Amino acid sequence: GLPARFGLYSALFPVALMALFGNLHQISGGPTAMTSIITASVLFPLTASLAPELREARYIELAILLSLVVGVCRLAMGLLKLSSLVNLLSHPVVAGFTNAAAIVIALSQLPKLLGISDVKIQQEFMGLLKSLILFFEKLNEIHTLSAILGILSLLGLVFLKKISKKIPWPLVIVSVTCFI
Repeated sequence: GLPARFGLYSALFPVALMALFGNLHQISGGPTAMTSIITASVLFPLTASLAPELREARYIELAILLSLVVGVCRLAMGLLKLSSLVNLLSHPVVAGFTNAAAIVIALSQLPKLLGISDVKIQQEFMGLLKSLILFFEKLNEIHTLSAILGILSLLGLVFLKKISKKIPWPLVIVSVTCFI
């Protein structure tokens, strides 16, 4: 829900600081899809009842405040040497979280892949179900060229690496589809 420039600007300092001071490989920084999903799920309920003209400004304010609070918490945890808490998370919990995140991210990209507009996949469970019902109702609006290019690109990413591992297939696919 935030303008893209906020993600780009916010990616600079945390990544630079983590490169200088961090020592954990499990923690990532920057505007990842999972960070965006968690931020949206925290902030959306706080701004949903506002008037549309006030919503974006308040959303930005709350996102900045949330980033500050998370940064202070991470700094405090680093100073108190609490990085070993990550080891308390069992592998099934981490795997479940990762798999759920992958499913939500894939589902959120499905309307764009098929060229269906006016469908925004929500992250919370009931919103996700409602979004999927709306998506299936709009399947007749599939943009044929977008769907063909998207599906061929995905198939290319999966199968072309078997032909040659030296060729950067993702770069080739993006370059080819940009000119179509």
